[in-house]
Amino acid sequence: KQFEKISLQHDSIFQQLTVSNPTHPLQQQIDEWEMNLISKIKLVANDARKQVSDALIENNREIMKDFVLITNELKIGRQTKDYVETDLNKWRTELDKTEQEVNSTRNMWIDSHDSSLPPINMIKIKLNNIDKFGETKGSMQVKDNNRVALHSGGGDSHSSAYGTALYSKGVHRVSFKIEKMYDNYWIFFGITSSNMPVKAAACLSRSAYGWAATSNWRKFIYLNGVLTSGAHSKYNEDIRKHDVVELILDCNKRKIQLFNKRSNKKYEINVDDRACPFPWRITVTLHHSGDRLRLV
Repeated sequence: KQFEKISLQHDSIFQQLTVSNPTHPLQQQIDEWEMNLISKIKLVANDARKQVSDALIENNREIMKDFVLITNELKIGRQTKDYVETDLNKWRTELDKTEQEVNSTRNMWIDSHDSSLPPINMIKIKLNNIDKFGETKGSMQVKDNNRVALHSGGGDSHSSAYGTALYSKGVHRVSFKIEKMYDNYWIFFGITSSNMPVKAAACLSRSAYGWAATSNWRKFIYLNGVLTSGAHSKYNEDIRKHDVVELILDCNKRKIQLFNKRSNKKYEINVDDRACPFPWRITVTLHHSGDRLRLV
């Protein structure tokens, strides 16, 4: 019976993985957004059409008041044959003028920047962070389906965890939440080359690039594993417990950025791909026992 239950679970998972047209609840939300947007666009378009139509009708009505006079004169002239060259010139001039007035109503345009128009909110699909912690070195444990890195040592020492995803091209965002950080002092966020061996003090690896959350008077960044003052990059080290920070890996431009969502501050480091060859992987180093970091 247990085997049958396992087999049924296996078959169910297999069916989900091999379905030709997989679905997601977000698709319904996208459909609703699309219908709402189409409704807004139709309202604006119909109103615009009416404005054009009303303008043409009103303009034609005004022109028709004078045009009726010309029509009557031409009708009489056709019936009586009583007209001279000056009459012909007069009618020709009046008709040319009327034609210009008719065509002048075509001098309209669309103002697509009118602030009175209802806003159109575009959407963008954001994927949850798919990276996880994998290899570790030192007194480091990974928990909660490899989403959490925990310093489990009996004392304070550098211990590191490495991401499982490898990055070689494109732009990638990985977010961390600092769940515990003793005295708001010492966590390293950055990258290393996956070609390099793992180290407990990963921040000192010759391929390491990143930032250390230390204290206000010690603004440290690491460039190819060398501890450097962050003053030149305007790094102010304002990173605290419970902060959510985003590490942005721009492989195309060979740089990484750190964004603190609480302070709304972003920092940037250029990466020498000779010192840190592709593929890159996220790397964190914790120092204090009990410190805890979560991928979000």
